[in-house]
Amino acid sequence: MSPSKNTVSSTPRDATIMLWTHPRSRSTAFERVFIHREDIECFHEPYGDSYYFGQGRVSKRFNEDHCNSHECNNATYESVTKDLINGTKGKRVFAKDMAYYLYSSSNRKLQVPMETLNKMQHTFLIRTPEKSIPSYYRLCKGDTTTFDHFDPSEAGYAELRELFDMIREYTGETPIVLDAEELVTHPKDLMKRYCEAIDLDFTPNMLEWQPSTVKQFDKWTGWHEEVQNSTGFGQYVNANKEENEEMPAIVENTIKANMEDFEYLRQFCIKL
Repeated sequence: MSPSKNTVSSTPRDATIMLWTHPRSRSTAFERVFIHREDIECFHEPYGDSYYFGQGRVSKRFNEDHCNSHECNNATYESVTKDLINGTKGKRVFAKDMAYYLYSSSNRKLQVPMETLNKMQHTFLIRTPEKSIPSYYRLCKGDTTTFDHFDPSEAGYAELRELFDMIREYTGETPIVLDAEELVTHPKDLMKRYCEAIDLDFTPNMLEWQPSTVKQFDKWTGWHEEVQNSTGFGQYVNANKEENEEMPAIVENTIKANMEDFEYLRQFCIKL
């Protein structure tokens, strides 16, 4: 199977659409393209509830008191998966999530069985570590978010590559992969191709919206203000200029450590 050739999934046309990604990939702007569609129910990083806050949580980022008092403390991988597959409003489900949320930290075991994941339609979004990781580092300082330190293990590229390969091998199909920088340059063309692949109608007005508070984004304070205040995909990404500041060694090393996985996934990206 050619690396650059994506195949249209044979998954049922009403299957849940998963957009798997890593932090700071422009995925929230991508998600907002779908969030106001009347025929779509959007879930924003649902597995993060069980990964960070649930009783069987994997991450140790937050302390016990914080997790026990969190509204998502009762979330489990099973309950999240059930909501994703069944939906709650009788609409087709679209969910954006981090691939690393699916893995245990000790043995890299999937928290959701592949036979269950196979009931969904899987797509992927990537962005070069040279841009995503410095952006993530800035927001992990704790000035505007609830994060108080940068953790290189949350870069997410290794898990994204592993999940991509597992799905490709299990289904015999190559999932759709988009490069965020290409999406910035050709939003209309690539979003149209994406919608064709997931069996959704595309209209150019999907790329525009009114500034508003998005309820789904509330659980991650400080991470999504720019996209909430934007008026469209092009307007958001053009305004989201990264600062040209010198990064510490831990950031530079994290970039280098994730470039190979990024380049591997990039060979499968949709080509115009």
